[in-house]
Amino acid sequence: MITPNLSELALKHGTDKNSTHFYTCHYEQHLERFRHEPVRLLEIGVGGYEDPSLGGQWKEYFQAGISLAWISTTS
Repeated sequence: MITPNLSELALKHGTDKNSTHFYTCHYEQHLERFRHEPVRLLEIGVGGYEDPSLGGQWKEYFQAGISLAWISTTS
């Protein structure tokens, strides 16, 4: 089974991390080695999501489980 990369997941989940900022290639470079392990992730500056509480991109990427928290200056 081919699993989608972060750029594909960003498009699927409606985040601006690939389309506006092009962060996903950098995230993938540093986070890929943790993809199949349970992780804790703090996202700073959450933006570009319809509903950031869903965290769909990260939940789908880290398939072994994720504990996700975020900080943002926008509500």
